[in-house]
Amino acid sequence: ETLTGLVQLMSESGRLARVETGSSKFDALLGPILTAIPTLGAYIIAGLVLTNEPWYGRMIVPAIPTVVLGALVWIGKKRYWPRPLRDIAALKVYLP
Repeated sequence: ETLTGLVQLMSESGRLARVETGSSKFDALLGPILTAIPTLGAYIIAGLVLTNEPWYGRMIVPAIPTVVLGALVWIGKKRYWPRPLRDIAALKVYLP
């Protein structure tokens, strides 16, 4: 309640953009960076080791790591990347 009251006062004075939601850039980038390493490895294996397979057979190997990487990038951007608060209702998602 205290934080909501403070944000309400900041909203009334036109300073709502100074309040940030999200966690941190580190939290937003940690998952994608750690997943990018095996994804790159899967592409290297698909390109250098599976040379006798057709192209669609080679792309099966990196398909799942690529989907996981994309999901982690999306989650990092939407949930963890710091950004200015747009409305007070969005703040209630982050409060217990």
